[in-house]
Amino acid sequence: GDKVRVTATVDEFNGLTELTNVSEIATLDTGVQLPTVTVITIGLDADYEAVEGMRVELVSGSGDPLTVIENFNLDRYGEVVVSEGIQTQPTQIYDAQAQQAEIDALAEQNAANRLLVEDNITGQNPDTHVLIDAGDGTPLEAGDPITKDGPTLRLGSELTSVTGIMNYAFGDYRLQVDAPLDVVEGTGERPDAVPDVGGDLQVASFNVLNFFTTIDEPGAGTGPNGDLDPRGADTAAEYTRQLDKLVTAILELDAEVIGLQELENNGFGPGSAIAALVDALNAALGADVYSFVDPGTDFVGTDAITTGVIYKHDVVTLTGVAVLNYEESSADETWAIVDEIQSLTGTDPVSDFDRNRPTIAATFEDNDGSAFTVAVNHYKSKGDSGLYDLLEDAVAAGVSAELILALIQDPNFDQGDGQGFWNQVRTDAALELANWLQTNPTGAGSTDNLVLLGDLNSYAMEDPVQALIDAGFSDLAQALIGTSAYSYVFDGQQGTLDYALASGGLLDNITGAAEWHINADEPDLLNYDTSFNNPAFYNDDPFAVSDHDPMLIGLELDDPSISVSYEFWSNDRGNRDKITYYEEGEKLDVACIRGPQKVINLHQDGIYIDGFDGLRGKDWLTIDKNGLGVLSQFGDRRGDGSLRKGEINMLDDEESIVFHLTNKGHVGDGLDVAFEFGKVRGAGEVTLIFRDDGVVVDEVDLTIVDDMVAYDLVGNTTFNEVEIAVGESTKVQISALDIERLAPADHFDFLGS
Repeated sequence: GDKVRVTATVDEFNGLTELTNVSEIATLDTGVQLPTVTVITIGLDADYEAVEGMRVELVSGSGDPLTVIENFNLDRYGEVVVSEGIQTQPTQIYDAQAQQAEIDALAEQNAANRLLVEDNITGQNPDTHVLIDAGDGTPLEAGDPITKDGPTLRLGSELTSVTGIMNYAFGDYRLQVDAPLDVVEGTGERPDAVPDVGGDLQVASFNVLNFFTTIDEPGAGTGPNGDLDPRGADTAAEYTRQLDKLVTAILELDAEVIGLQELENNGFGPGSAIAALVDALNAALGADVYSFVDPGTDFVGTDAITTGVIYKHDVVTLTGVAVLNYEESSADETWAIVDEIQSLTGTDPVSDFDRNRPTIAATFEDNDGSAFTVAVNHYKSKGDSGLYDLLEDAVAAGVSAELILALIQDPNFDQGDGQGFWNQVRTDAALELANWLQTNPTGAGSTDNLVLLGDLNSYAMEDPVQALIDAGFSDLAQALIGTSAYSYVFDGQQGTLDYALASGGLLDNITGAAEWHINADEPDLLNYDTSFNNPAFYNDDPFAVSDHDPMLIGLELDDPSISVSYEFWSNDRGNRDKITYYEEGEKLDVACIRGPQKVINLHQDGIYIDGFDGLRGKDWLTIDKNGLGVLSQFGDRRGDGSLRKGEINMLDDEESIVFHLTNKGHVGDGLDVAFEFGKVRGAGEVTLIFRDDGVVVDEVDLTIVDDMVAYDLVGNTTFNEVEIAVGESTKVQISALDIERLAPADHFDFLGS
């Protein structure tokens, strides 16, 4: 409120306009009302230089609210980043192989849509955090209560506006504030419970952020040779804090099988990381509930960290285990280039670069004898591991342009497509994994009841994940959560690094999938570490135990299914039209259909069929030697009005056939479907619409290939009605319909008798 006159020289210092050589500061008045704020917005057109040093109010200039998107430096420097709306990693939603323009555009848009907000405290690791509301409108201070409910400042917190002084420092404009951010009620809230994913069993993936029993202190070593640096707690007190939070999180997660990443690679004996974790879990429960998978090797891989599996041994039984050590063939060529350059530069900045941690695969049976296999993965990170430093060394040493170009163009160097460094090594791993699992390494009864878990260090549309999808796996986060899925936030941009991917044979047993957002949104101010945080900013709740969110899926393994088929055929110009019914490939019934029908009712075979002729309303179904179609007595005409006789019995434009599933044939709702066609004309484009009790649950456009189309509804989605229609230029006759249907347990017993 003081009005002053400053006599000084205006200067520019590292981009900041400032006053130097101050000769006088005179107070002219006191208690003066502050100047009216200047309203500003974020974006490409923002001119922060024009308001530098001024009191401003930041508001949203679009329909998206001001949102906290980054809090990584909140603990150390008291700063967050805000943008208009959340930001998404470009390769989370755009294909790195086909949508480079979209990737570049979103990256540019994200970079422009951000502004630092800071507390203007010059010291590091403060005991007062101005930006966080302690709950009473005052800044959070060391000693204030920390509970499961907060206080916190999570990513996704929305702000109506932010008022402060515009400053420039360390290469960025930043808005300096002196009071807690006013978070819009109902935003930035912690989840109050673990998501309900249903199922008899829950399976989870959890990156536990370097859980080590070896304390990271001078002279300590870990790994197979004991010569690698520990990466976890720096003191015994930190270790206890980390373990307590981790135990709380896992017990609340309450999954029967959990794939873990970033465990210390120090074996499986007493005192090992995985043994210590299981011991702590059982101690907290007061009973012997959890066990860990021991693959029978002293160590898993050569890195300081590894993967692991823990499980509830009274609920599932371990029946097989195997370990995949990756060849990473592309790394050989990368290393050859690295070796040659390092021999010329005399430097060796490239470190342990080709390390996809080995995969642990474990097969389990539930108490009813149903089996599934989990494969737990942790792929190489996107960091350069010294490759960029090597490039700088090569340029400085005058290494040939040809060799430098070879390094830059190597597929493990960052190609600027959004996938980062070592993308090819990660893709190598994905391809190796898919092939290895088909060899049935755990001795499972099936190679199609698989769940791939883990931190793949790849976003959803990047090559490694797409390679697994091409191999027949489904990304459950994309399928069941959709575009809002994320498990990690880097540089203010969210995406999925942590996955559960299911093979086709297990899709129908998936009851749900969810990320438990306890970590990615939280400031690491509230984690176990005391190096950069006052120890008082801590509670042994599950929040901020890691930097990755756990991924959780539900499994329902007790729902048997039956493959049923209906063949449509005629051997006498429609006078002996027949439908043959099969279950599990065994012919059980042949129904004779005499002439065109309004409705075909196969009561004992669990289906009735009707059709719709949108042209003239003559809704008759007919069967000839090519299969089932819609009889068009007045449609399917040429331009001159004459009937196209070869198309009278075909399903064509504006017509559809609906198959209604009933439970009269001892079978239940459908899970997936395949249509086979006896005759196809035109582009072969069909639309399938799935309904459950009249409500549309899925709809898909498909193209006929090899005279058939097939579609598997994701997860536990079922249907009791499927409608097929064709594109404008397509005409077909259906020769067979194949459906995977739920079946009561007593029907399974009947079929087996």
